[in-house]
Amino acid sequence: MGVLTLPRLSPVQRLAASLGVSALATFMIIQVATWPLPIPMKVVGAVAYIALVPSTVLLVTLWEEVRTSIARVLMRPPRERPRKPMYLSSITTSSLLYSLGRAISRGLCSKYIDALARLFVLGDVALDPYNTAALALIASASLPPALAVLAYLGTGDLLLSLSIAVASAALPLAAPYVIAYASISSRRGGVETETPFFTLYATLVERTGKSIVTAFERLASQGHVFRRLAIEASILRKLLSFFHYSPIDALSEYAKNVPSQLMSRLIAGYVSIVKIGGNTASYLENAYRSMLEEIAARWSRYVETASMMGEVILALFMLFPTLLALGAIAFSQGMSIQMLQLFTYIVAPMTGIALYVVMDSMQPKTPSHPLFTTVDKVIAFSGVPIAIAAALALSSIGVRIRPEAIACISLITVLLPELAIYVARSTEVKSVERDLPSFLRDMAEFLRIGYNVPRAIAAIARSRQYNRFLDRYVSALSILLQLNIPLQRIQQNFVTRSWLFNYVLFVLSDLEQLGALTPTELERLGSFIETLVQTRENSRKSLTLYVALAVLTPLFIILLAMMSSSLVSMTVSGAVGGLIGSFISPAMIEAVVNETIQLAIAVAVIMGISAAKVREGTGLNTCYTLLALAAVAVILIFWTQVQKVIVGTISSLSP
Repeated sequence: MGVLTLPRLSPVQRLAASLGVSALATFMIIQVATWPLPIPMKVVGAVAYIALVPSTVLLVTLWEEVRTSIARVLMRPPRERPRKPMYLSSITTSSLLYSLGRAISRGLCSKYIDALARLFVLGDVALDPYNTAALALIASASLPPALAVLAYLGTGDLLLSLSIAVASAALPLAAPYVIAYASISSRRGGVETETPFFTLYATLVERTGKSIVTAFERLASQGHVFRRLAIEASILRKLLSFFHYSPIDALSEYAKNVPSQLMSRLIAGYVSIVKIGGNTASYLENAYRSMLEEIAARWSRYVETASMMGEVILALFMLFPTLLALGAIAFSQGMSIQMLQLFTYIVAPMTGIALYVVMDSMQPKTPSHPLFTTVDKVIAFSGVPIAIAAALALSSIGVRIRPEAIACISLITVLLPELAIYVARSTEVKSVERDLPSFLRDMAEFLRIGYNVPRAIAAIARSRQYNRFLDRYVSALSILLQLNIPLQRIQQNFVTRSWLFNYVLFVLSDLEQLGALTPTELERLGSFIETLVQTRENSRKSLTLYVALAVLTPLFIILLAMMSSSLVSMTVSGAVGGLIGSFISPAMIEAVVNETIQLAIAVAVIMGISAAKVREGTGLNTCYTLLALAAVAVILIFWTQVQKVIVGTISSLSP
């Protein structure tokens, strides 16, 4: 953990920071001045506010690492590390905090600092453990009394104030741990996602007589392809250049500090093969083949688990509302209505979020580029004002449809632009990746008959047709190569939405530069990509039934609401009489109907997003949500007509 050289804040950033600090200070001064308390108590409150400063500094310092993790999770455009402001540089390089941290480490906190240092190394966190520990200790000592004083001045409840103080005592000390573990998880996920592709590339490089260290070093400038491993390559380069490790020692040291067991085992095995004089190329080839088999096995396990969890969630969303609705109808108990509301607004959303998170953690990941550009996001967001205008128009012109139907139409309007953009972008990516193995096989055939790469790509552009997207890519490459632009320079700037195409272009340009681009290597690359794409597509098709059931679940719930509403109509009209009719409360059933309709809309959104995540790998595909909402909206629009049919059918069957 050395001293970081970080850029200074721009004038706009300094102005924004100054305005923010001034506004916060003004708020605190006004609040303290307006407290109906004696002056000594106001002074105590002001001191309590000042005592919150270390905790605030710790929070904003750690937020930089949180922002880095969020950026990687959301798959934003690649960057090695966000641009950090001056306060983080001050925390990292402060000699006062460092001295305090060293003094603390001699006492009881040495294990705490040692643990932070190890976690920061594993998570690649650019913070000094001594400074962070000192700041956390200061915040831990100042935060509880400050919160206790402020809580007591605000509420007058001593017990509540002491409870808040006790509860907040460990938060500053735990915060660095939480952020470090989040960074480790983010780093591990990025490394393991890209490792199979790197292993194949390293195999091809190894066959040219180079080592895996060369493969790592050539990744350092490929941040637009290998987002995480480009950073890992920089770490390895630091060991080689600044600490003067030998290549084998640098690999061994790197393997100890990388949090991914997959990469650690790969490097450790490679080092062992080198030390005994074995065939490293064969070792790497066997490694990437076993990784490919493991990916296929993970997809199979994922399909089985997703199907099982889907059945449980669908049963929950179908049976639980039914039992609550029947209980409310049979016993006329308001508690059932309250439980139905609890299920609609708390249980169902929390279940959907939990399902999304679990599926995301279990789903095998493949590298990808962001589908949406800034313009795409603006277009997708345009559905919000259109939906608001549509809802206001339908409400003001006096259209006789239920308010829930207007809500469904508004949600459909919000999601429709996003779906249109997603379909356009994902169709391009899927089409390119589907025919990419064919392109590589054609390249191999042209290389066999003596063509070089520019001539082969030009011949393919003239004589082969794959799909309109891949044809466009190949034609653009052919034109650029005919202008005598080197393939390596083209690869650095020719970035498409398909990560696999960018990866293939990188391998082609790099092997050509090394003089090792042969038909055999291209066929090996094409076979790898074909197996990967087919495995992913077969798993996607296996989940079609689950998606269909997820879309039908809101229809079952809305059917339950319609049957309950029909029961109200039959009770009022006298079609249901006798002992049964005396137990039925029309007002209670009407409340059940309204809550069940709202539950159907909520389930349509929750299950649609979950189904998209499970089958498509992303919640951006709103197709399933739109289908479920559209079906619910149609039933709600024609509610009266369908209800009359149900009532007439039941009445005709009754004696």
